[in-house]
Amino acid sequence: MRMPFRRRPRSGGSSNSVSATNSTISTATSAQLALPSLPLQPGDQPQTVAPGRTITALEIRDLNELIRKRYALDVEIWGLKGCRPRDRYIVEDKMKRADVALFKILSIVRMWDSPEVWKSTADYYRLREIRHRLEMGGGKRVWEGNPPWEEESDNRVSL
Repeated sequence: MRMPFRRRPRSGGSSNSVSATNSTISTATSAQLALPSLPLQPGDQPQTVAPGRTITALEIRDLNELIRKRYALDVEIWGLKGCRPRDRYIVEDKMKRADVALFKILSIVRMWDSPEVWKSTADYYRLREIRHRLEMGGGKRVWEGNPPWEEESDNRVSL
């Protein structure tokens, strides 16, 4: 049996959406990713680390799950690259969720970037490496305004 698609609500300015049109978000080709100028929703903001408290294994595990979620969304988005224009709203929803996940990951890593909140210096240096890879390296894509169907197909390598 064929399941029809649900129509998405077509509202112009939703307060739940993250817009990057007037923000300082760079594309993946830039040197550093910046957080959006609009703050994250209250449920997406990381908790501050109180003085004298250290990061727990559960918090690290939650960050790991968030990174995996972002990666899974990116894989899904690239897999839906060739979708029809009528179905693009599905991919656009995944793109928004992936961007929010990336911004949340960046804000958590930036908040934890202090040697006082880590039990060992090795863990702190590992976090510094993660932050460096997030901010300076390529491979991360801010999907807002940069959908996968606008990629040039000339860059493909034939085997």
